[in-house]
Amino acid sequence: MKDFSIGKLKEILAQENTSIRHQRREEYCILLVGKESRFHFNKKLTAIPESTIVFVSPNCLFALEESSDDVDILTFTSVFYNRSLHDTEFLQNSILFPDAGYFCFNIPVEFQAYVNYIVTMLYVSSKNSEKSLYQNLAHNLVEQIMIQCTIHGTEGKSFGYVDDADHILTTLFKDLIVRHIQRSRTVKYYADKLNITPKRLSKATQQILGKTPKDVLTDYVITQFKWQLVYTDQTIKEIGREYGFMDENNFSSFFSKEVGLTPKEYRKLHRTKSNN
Repeated sequence: MKDFSIGKLKEILAQENTSIRHQRREEYCILLVGKESRFHFNKKLTAIPESTIVFVSPNCLFALEESSDDVDILTFTSVFYNRSLHDTEFLQNSILFPDAGYFCFNIPVEFQAYVNYIVTMLYVSSKNSEKSLYQNLAHNLVEQIMIQCTIHGTEGKSFGYVDDADHILTTLFKDLIVRHIQRSRTVKYYADKLNITPKRLSKATQQILGKTPKDVLTDYVITQFKWQLVYTDQTIKEIGREYGFMDENNFSSFFSKEVGLTPKEYRKLHRTKSNN
């Protein structure tokens, strides 16, 4: 999984040997719909009008009708976007990415040329993504899209989520993780905070995210580790201790199991990329 990419949705799925129908992606996705298209979001058929930007949250189940025209898809990870605490808070609290849902923004006619320019430059950035200058450009362009759509997209907003018990529990669980992850990484701790059983919490996260609570906790803490390894000067031992790993070897083993690289290897690899 790349930290940032842009391309045609059908072409990308073909390269990944993935069906066009119903898939969850772990990245944040932005669909740039030129002509009216038909999508399935969480298995509900939805017609997306022409000139629409669709923000698709991680773990939202979505599919493009095969009869629809191809669309541009921009994907990025939290590691790519979160370069500062401001970035982290903006992404986590953005109305554009509701939990396991989507948000539609219809592009006004007067903004169409601006959006076309942004898309063109995103493709240029993607082709030169090994260079730090273009990585910075891509980050700036993604941020521009999010800020402009946040400013202009709050009226007549179209959210794609259901306000049911599972969604509420999952949202509260994710909020608790942000605030308490340095205290505990156990599912029982968070279930107790929500006054429910671990089994009930598991039902909610499996239904909404397709993941167990343990997987959600692991994904979040790994994202934090990656960010700190790349963008801070904390030692590996200090990062581990911040999240309850008092033994550096245990921290390295946990990270290596999830990422496939040791913390030292990950830091060296990604800092080398950002310095090129």
